[in-house]
Amino acid sequence: VCVCVVWVCVVCVTVYHGPLFEVYFMSSNELLQNTSVLARTFLQASYYVPIETGINPPWSPAMIYNKILRLSTSNMSMGEMTLGQINNLVAIETNQLMWFLFLCPNLWAMPVQIVMGVILLYYLLGTSALIGASVIVLLAPVQYLIATKLADTQKSTLDQSTERLKKTTEILKGIKLLKLYAWENIFCDSVEDTRGKELTSLRTFALYTSMSIFMNAAIPIAAVLVTFVSHALINKSKPSSSEAFAALALFHILVTPLFLLSTVVRFAVKAMVSVQKLGEFLQSDEIGDDSWRNGDMPVSLEACKKHPGATKAINRKQPLLYQMDNYEQPARRPLRPNETEDVAVKVNGGFFTWGSNLSTLSDINICIPTGQLTMIVGQVGCGKSSLLLAMLGEMQTLSGKVYWSNCFETDGSFEETRSKNRYSVGYATQKSWLLNATVEDNITFGSPFNKQRYKTVIDACSLQPDVDLLPFGDQTEIGERGINLSGGQRQRICVARALYQNTNIVFLDDPFSALDIHLSDHLMQEGILKFLQDDKRTVVLVTHKLQYLIHADWIIAMKDGSVLREGTLKDIQTHDVELYEHWKTLMNRQDQELEKDTEIDNCQTALERKTLRRAFYSREAKNQVDDDEEEEEEEEEEDDNMSTTTSRRSKIPWRVCWQYLSSGGFLMVFLMVFSKLLKHSVMVAIDYWLAEWTANAGLPDSYYVPVFIILCGAGIALCLITSLTVEFLGLSAATNLHHNLLNKIIHAPIRFFDVTPLGQILNRFSADTNIIDQHIPPTLESLTRSTLLCLSAIGVIAFVTPSFLIALIPLAVSFYFIQKYFRVFPFTVSQQHHNFKFSLSLPLTILSDYLGAVIVLTAAVASIWSSGKSLPSSMVGLGLTYALTVTNYLNWVVRNLADLEVQMAAVKKVNSFLSTESENYEGSMDTTQVPEDWPQHGEIKIQDLCVRYDPLLKPVLKHVNAYINPGQKVGICGRTGSGKSSLSLAFFNMVDVSNCFLDFPVPKCPFKSQREAYNMIVSLSGACVYSHLIKGNRSSAEIHSLPLVSSVYTVRPCGHCHPDIL
Repeated sequence: VCVCVVWVCVVCVTVYHGPLFEVYFMSSNELLQNTSVLARTFLQASYYVPIETGINPPWSPAMIYNKILRLSTSNMSMGEMTLGQINNLVAIETNQLMWFLFLCPNLWAMPVQIVMGVILLYYLLGTSALIGASVIVLLAPVQYLIATKLADTQKSTLDQSTERLKKTTEILKGIKLLKLYAWENIFCDSVEDTRGKELTSLRTFALYTSMSIFMNAAIPIAAVLVTFVSHALINKSKPSSSEAFAALALFHILVTPLFLLSTVVRFAVKAMVSVQKLGEFLQSDEIGDDSWRNGDMPVSLEACKKHPGATKAINRKQPLLYQMDNYEQPARRPLRPNETEDVAVKVNGGFFTWGSNLSTLSDINICIPTGQLTMIVGQVGCGKSSLLLAMLGEMQTLSGKVYWSNCFETDGSFEETRSKNRYSVGYATQKSWLLNATVEDNITFGSPFNKQRYKTVIDACSLQPDVDLLPFGDQTEIGERGINLSGGQRQRICVARALYQNTNIVFLDDPFSALDIHLSDHLMQEGILKFLQDDKRTVVLVTHKLQYLIHADWIIAMKDGSVLREGTLKDIQTHDVELYEHWKTLMNRQDQELEKDTEIDNCQTALERKTLRRAFYSREAKNQVDDDEEEEEEEEEEDDNMSTTTSRRSKIPWRVCWQYLSSGGFLMVFLMVFSKLLKHSVMVAIDYWLAEWTANAGLPDSYYVPVFIILCGAGIALCLITSLTVEFLGLSAATNLHHNLLNKIIHAPIRFFDVTPLGQILNRFSADTNIIDQHIPPTLESLTRSTLLCLSAIGVIAFVTPSFLIALIPLAVSFYFIQKYFRVFPFTVSQQHHNFKFSLSLPLTILSDYLGAVIVLTAAVASIWSSGKSLPSSMVGLGLTYALTVTNYLNWVVRNLADLEVQMAAVKKVNSFLSTESENYEGSMDTTQVPEDWPQHGEIKIQDLCVRYDPLLKPVLKHVNAYINPGQKVGICGRTGSGKSSLSLAFFNMVDVSNCFLDFPVPKCPFKSQREAYNMIVSLSGACVYSHLIKGNRSSAEIHSLPLVSSVYTVRPCGHCHPDIL
C-alpha cells in the first residue's frame, strides 16, 4: 500500500500536469483514504489478542502465591529458595513473559513483511535489489549470535541479581543487629561486591544490547547503500525518481520489522530464562495433599498406658517439687462428637530431613492422643520444632509414614465455620508471624467473626490490657511483622490466632518463650487447659517449662533428633528414674527463682502506656507528614485550567527524568544528545542526496556515489555511537542510583525501619532496580530515536511542500488532545495498573494511526497541488517517503512515552528514599577526641535521661537517673513494654537521647566509635543469623584472632544442664 502511494503520486507529478490532474488526485485520494486506514485498523486489531492474553496470563502472581502456600519449608530452610528469588519471580519474570506475549505476533508477521518488501524491491530495481537484500540475509547470523550472547548474559545477570537481593534482604531483616555492632559498612561492602559482579554482567548485557540496536539501525542503511551503488554499476544508469523513492520507502518500512526483530529476540531470550526459572519454582517440592496422610489407624490408647485421674489447676502457692511429688495423672478428656479414634496422629518409623541425605529426625515412632494435651520437651536443638513440622509435612521424608485419623470437623461452639479440610490444624510458630493488619484481622485470620469466641480468646491470652492501650483498640494496625509490638505481645497474638481457629488439632511451638511467669500461667490455665479443653481439641505443646508437665496427658521427651521417652509422667517416673529426678532438680531451682518474682505490679503505668503507644503515634505522624508532602507536590503540579484528574493524566514526570539523566552524568547526556542530533541530520542528508542524484541528469554517477558512500558510512558509525551512549548512560545512572540507595537505606535511623514495611524497601532493590538497570535505557533510546525521526519527517515534508504547515497546525492540536485524553499516568507501578494503562493505549494507537493516515493524505495533496509550481518529482518522492513513516513514528512516540512514565515511577520511588535523613554518625565530637581504648572502666552515669523514638514524639523515658560502677553486674527488669529495651537502646544512640554519660556524653560521641566500643546480645525477636560460615556470623568485622574466635566452641549454652533434657 505504501509503495503504491509513493509510486502513484510521483508518477502523477512526473508524467502529467494537465486536465488528468483530477483523475490522478481522486485515485490517490481513494487509495490513501481506504487502504491506509484499513491497514492500520487491521494492524491494531491484531494487537488485541496478545495484549489481552498478556494482561491475564496463566502464570499470574496469584498462581505464584498459591504455589508459595504449598511450598515445603525445607526449600526455604536449605537455601534452595529465598525471599529475594520469589520476589524476583513475581516482580520480574512474569513481567518478562507478559512483554513477550505482547510482541510475539511479530514473530510470524515480520518475516512476511520482510519477504514481501524484498519482492517489491526486486520488482522496482531488479538484480541490485537482491544484492541489497543479501546484506540483510548475511547479517542475520550476526544478529542470532548477539541474541545468544544476550541470553547467556541475561541468565548470569539474574543470578547475580538474586544473590544481591538475598544479601540485601538479610541486611534489612537484621538491620537492628548491624547498627548495634556498627557493621553497616561491612555488610554494605558485601552487597557492593555482589553488585559489582552484577554490573559486570550488566555492562556485557548493555554492550550486546547496543550491538543489537546498532545492527537494526545500520542494516537498512547498508542495504540502501549496496542497492543503489550496485544499481549504478550494473545498469550504468540511475533509477528514476518514482523507482528510487518507492524503493526508499520500502527500506524505511523494513526498518520497523528489523527493529522489532531485535526487540522480540531480546524479549524472547528473557522469556526463555524466565520460563526456566518459573518452571523450577513451580516444580519444587510441596507439602502434598491429603494422600500422604493415611487414615483408618487400628491404634488405640491401650498401647499408651493411660491412667485415670483428676486435672489440677495451676497453683503457685505450692512449690513445684511438692506438686511433682503429689502428682496425679489427669483424667482422659472426652472426645469430640465425630472423633472415633484414640490417636489423632501417628508417626511410624519416620526419618526426616531438611534437604540433605542426612536425617534431622531419626527413627520417630510416636502417637498423639486424640482430644488430649501432649507435651514435647527436650534440650535446645534436639528437634522439637522439627517434629511438629515433620507431622505437618513441611520436611522431606526419607522413610516412614505419618498417619492422621479420620476426624472430621464439627461445628462445636463456632457455628459459622465448617472446615473443608478434615485434618485442620492450628499452628503457632516459635517465632511470631504477623500481618501488617489490625489486631482483630491477625487473630481471626479470615475466619468469620464470633464476638463471644473472640473475647474469650483475648482474655485467655491476656491481650485485653494491651489492646486497651492501643490508639484504636483491636482495630489498630500493628505494622510490618508486628514491629510496633513487643516480643511477648506478638507471641500472644499468634497463640490467640491458633486458639481462635476452629481446628481439630492445635500445635503450639514454645508459646511461653517470650512471656513472664504470670502471663505463662494465665495462658496455660485459661487458654490451653480451659479454653482448648472446653473445645475438646487435640493439643501438642512444645515447651521448656517443666512445671507444666503435671498437666500433660502424654509426654514426648526428645534428644538429638530422636525420641528418648514417650508416655505419661507416671510412666516416665517408673521406667526412667534418672530423667525424672533430673526434672525434679530443675524444678527445684525454678522454685527458688520464682520466690524472687512472686510480687509484681499488674497495673499498667503511664510509662508503659506511652511505651506501647509510641510506635503507633510515630507512624501516624510520619504518614501525616508524607500525606502533606504529597498534597504539596500535587498542588505544585496542578494546572490552573484543568482539574486535578486531568493534570495527573497528562503530565510526564520531567523532573524525575532529569534526576535520572543527571545520575548518569552530564557528559554522557551531552554525548547522547549530540550524537543523536548528528545521526538524524546525516540520515536526512542521505535521503536528500539521493533525491538530488535521481533528479539531476547532467552529472555522472561518479560525482554522487562517493558522497553517498561517505554519508552512509557516517550514518552507520553514528548508529553505533548513539546506541552505545544511551546504554552506558543508563548503566551509569543505574550504578549511581543503587549505590546511593543502599548507603542511604543502611544508614537510615532505626525508626525508619519501624514505620516502613520491609516489602516496600525490598521493592526498591528488586523490581525498581531491575527497571532502572534493564528497561529504561532501551525505552529511552527508542523514544529519542522515534521522536527525532518524527520531527525529521515533518521537517522534510514542510521543506518540500510549505503548504503542509497550514494543515500541520490543526493536526498537531488534534494529536495533543487525543494523547492527553487517553494516556493515563499510573502513580503506582503495580502490574494491574500497568496492564490497565496498556489496555487504554489501544484507542490512542488506533486514533494516532488514523491521524497518520490523514498526514499522508495531506502531504500527498500538498505535493500534487504544488506540482503546478514546477516542484521536482524527486522532492515529491522525498516528502511522501517521510510522510509514510510518520504514522509508525507517532505510534512509537506515544507508546514509549507511556512506557517511560511507568518506568520513571521506579526512579521516583528510589529518589523518595534518597531523601531519607541519615543517622548523625559523626556526632558533635571528632573521632580523634575519643580515646582508642575508650571506655576504659565501663562507668555509666545516667543523669536526668530522656529518650524519644522520634523528635516529634513525647519522651518514653523521662528523668531517669542511675550510676553503674565499673565491673558491676546490673539487671534491668520490668513488665513487658515497660521500657527495658528502650533504656538499652539509649546506650547505643539508637534512639533520641539526652543526658547519658559513659566517661563523656553519649549523644556527642560518634556513633561508630560508640557502638564498636561495647556490645549487646539482642532478645530472641531481634536475633538474626546470616547465611555465611559460622565464623562470619561470630566475627563479621574480622577483627578477632583465630584463637579467640575458636574459643566460642568451648562455650556451652548452660553448663549445669542435663545432657539429655533441658
